[in-house]
Amino acid sequence: MKRIILMLILTVFIMGCSEQMEKTQEIEDIVEEPELKPETEESISPPDEELQKEPVIINEKELFCPDYDGNEQECFLHEECEWDAQENNCDLIGRVNEEDDNNKDDKEAGFASELENGLPNTIPNKICKKLPLTNQLNPGDRHYCFALVNHNAEFCKNIDDEEKEVNRCLAHATGDSSYCERLQDDSAKHVCYYMLAVSSENADFCSEIDYSLHEKEQCYFTFVSNLYWFDQSDEITTEYCSQLGDPDEDTCLALKERDVSLCKNNVNCLTFFEQEMSFCDSKGSILKDCVRDRAMTSKDVSICEELSGEKKDDCIGDFCTHIQLDLAICDKITNIQERQSRYVEVAMNLGNDARGGN
Repeated sequence: MKRIILMLILTVFIMGCSEQMEKTQEIEDIVEEPELKPETEESISPPDEELQKEPVIINEKELFCPDYDGNEQECFLHEECEWDAQENNCDLIGRVNEEDDNNKDDKEAGFASELENGLPNTIPNKICKKLPLTNQLNPGDRHYCFALVNHNAEFCKNIDDEEKEVNRCLAHATGDSSYCERLQDDSAKHVCYYMLAVSSENADFCSEIDYSLHEKEQCYFTFVSNLYWFDQSDEITTEYCSQLGDPDEDTCLALKERDVSLCKNNVNCLTFFEQEMSFCDSKGSILKDCVRDRAMTSKDVSICEELSGEKKDDCIGDFCTHIQLDLAICDKITNIQERQSRYVEVAMNLGNDARGGN
């Protein structure tokens, strides 16, 4: 009987232990279950990772704005981009002025020379200090500009460029046409003589062109037409006009007197006087600069918008260097090399005005 009772007690004890172990396992399973949930796909991505997407988008923007460098209209189509007219490129909004501020001093130090320190603070010199307009352009134009407006050949020594640029610089800084004679290329030689005549305000340099009668006459005619555009017709002499053949001599006399009746029916002369825009109809092959002349004669640069590409740039360039000496107008020129060239011309013309007391 005792043995039976003992066996019953052991059985109850064993069953109790078994139940306790099962409950303990259930508790452990409940505790461990949350640790198994991260294995599901939805729970592996922490919420913080969603915030990492924005920088990726920003980086993409940084990459595609430069794709529109040289294409102003395309740049404007993207609201996160802005156009840098000075550099002719497209960049993220806020970057243009920031980069300009950071690099301005470095650029100035890189292109400046000690000779600049002693120069007077004139407007022409201020213009020269803006050059080059971008790192990609030749800094030789800066030194040439200073040499030209200050008539100082020392600046020409800073030009580390081909020989023709140095000779051009020396010719215009010293007023010595022998440097023009050294140039091998006839086109460069013509520009050298013409610019020498303009910078020195002396048409006699045109008479030294002995390699081509046509080039000689072109030099005189351009000199005369410049005086006309500058409203200085009283400085045109009959001697200048006599250097030209027919019908350019008659045109020269018309410009001298500012009298359109002297043109008769010569369209090449009539275009220098105010005409309706319809005047240019069917004259494209005869007057390649007819629309430009309408802008010049009416003193309205907006007419240049009728043109495109190189012709538009030429129109704006001639306007800002002859009609209104204004860099803000020159800045509308698309081709940055052409724009820089016009900066030099504006500086030269302002320098001539200052020396002439105008």
